[in-house]
Amino acid sequence: MAVSVAPRIVNPTTETDPDRYRVVTGTGFDGVVEIGAGASFGTGTLLLGGRAILTAAHVVDDVSTGSVTVRFQTTDGVETLGAASVFVHPDYQADTLDNDLAIVILNGSAPVAADRYDLHRSLDTDVGSVMTKVGYGHPGTGTGGLVEEDVSVLRVGQNRYDSAVNAERFVTSFNPDPSVPDNALAYDFDDGSARRDAGGSELGVSDLGRGDDEVNIAPGDSGGPGFIAGRIAGISSYGLGGISTDLDNEVNATFGEFSVDTRVAYFAEWIDATVQAAFTGAPTQPGEVVREVAEGDSGTTLVFFLLSLGAPAETRASVSYRTVDGSAVAGSDYIAAEGESVIYPGKDHVVIPVEIIGDTTPESDETVLVEVFDPVGATFAGGATSLNATRTILDDDVAV
Repeated sequence: MAVSVAPRIVNPTTETDPDRYRVVTGTGFDGVVEIGAGASFGTGTLLLGGRAILTAAHVVDDVSTGSVTVRFQTTDGVETLGAASVFVHPDYQADTLDNDLAIVILNGSAPVAADRYDLHRSLDTDVGSVMTKVGYGHPGTGTGGLVEEDVSVLRVGQNRYDSAVNAERFVTSFNPDPSVPDNALAYDFDDGSARRDAGGSELGVSDLGRGDDEVNIAPGDSGGPGFIAGRIAGISSYGLGGISTDLDNEVNATFGEFSVDTRVAYFAEWIDATVQAAFTGAPTQPGEVVREVAEGDSGTTLVFFLLSLGAPAETRASVSYRTVDGSAVAGSDYIAAEGESVIYPGKDHVVIPVEIIGDTTPESDETVLVEVFDPVGATFAGGATSLNATRTILDDDVAV
């Protein structure tokens, strides 16, 4: 459907004041972080393994790695880490925000108290799903737009992914084109009325919103996650206003506007490969597996579990996994993790990282297990339905 007013795009990363923070704790999203990149700020999400942050490319694209900071606000307090490296998607287009995705590799281990998140990898289940949107953006209201533009606060709300779209094409036309990839997810800011239902008006996908929980992105939210069932399904990219349903024809996060997320399931292989390549000391074949690791005195140390095939996979193969206590206890000796591990076509292995928590308390050596189950695209030897492996945490503290 044609729009009555030419749409306009807004880059949500416009923050420049480093003192604008409002510390909000107890949100349940301690792994959602604030990213500083030169004079700009955005949002990111900590991935499993505690070493990588997923964000939008336009947050970090035009700055040096040394100017990137990652600010954690957890129940243990505020901690800031730098970037060891930054990877921007090779097909990112700064003028259109197409393929708007980046990964920041931290220069240290993330705080133990910060949540870690897995990816939503299914292209079949993101559209139509209600998601939880989180970001460090400007506060405001759907009727009045942005308020307190010198302040950003961690905001949490809900919306629904109305449609899969092409990020570049969506800015100029709402009409689908099967020749271009649906690499983004569009959602509108509803007030409960058909008059402001942009999805219904422009996409033919009618939905009147989530009531008081309805949320839209604003400056500062760039790179923030949209969670489906606790996994990252979308990354905040841009807002779109000046359309027929827009409350005031201004790109200011009022009712009737669209927002667009980069579609994580479309880019899952690139994300997984980039993070895996950044794991220092990860094994690539069975003979390289290390089954014992010293716990360290602080932060976390990684120990790896290797999933290996006899030959490169011809089709996508995956397993679900979860950590299991041996004599080590989750939360005090290691960080519990569960997710999906994928071996993509042409690859023959993948590693599962587990974070061992360092301390200075003398104790016995301990064990932690990883259980893998629900294989898809592959089978376990002997017809087994699950497998498990053990690693030993070596105590390196001396009693005085």
